[in-house]
Amino acid sequence: MTGDNLGSHLIDLMLWLSGLEASLIGAALASQRFAVETEDTAALLLALGGQGIGIVETSAASASPGSRVEIYGSAGWIRADDTFTGAATLQTSAAGEATFPAPAALAPYAALVADFVRAVRGHRGVGATGEEGAANVAIVEAACAQPVRRRSGA
Repeated sequence: MTGDNLGSHLIDLMLWLSGLEASLIGAALASQRFAVETEDTAALLLALGGQGIGIVETSAASASPGSRVEIYGSAGWIRADDTFTGAATLQTSAAGEATFPAPAALAPYAALVADFVRAVRGHRGVGATGEEGAANVAIVEAACAQPVRRRSGA
């Protein structure tokens, strides 16, 4: 699983939504379609703070109805759909459903630049911290170290 293009943003989203520390329980990685040096498909099972289970599945090789992050815990569950493709839907076991409109094309980049400027000026950014980024990389590296079967691309 390459941290730069397959799954790392979904891991970030899961960590942000749950607010919990995560550790990898298991992973399956494969090159199912493309003849690439890395994987084009990944599935991760994560323990979230000893309280929940997180599942990340992602593929550049398969058709998909859209992105989805699901988190299950003893107090309930949360599911985020289409978080990377436009208007998103957030559902929880406690509060029902909320829908978010797709941002304007450049809005995410303008917000990113504004956050960078705030950080340069010494204010806490709204994005991931260095520690959160390191936690993400640790999960990706642990997934890559898993002994799994990999099928070569077509």
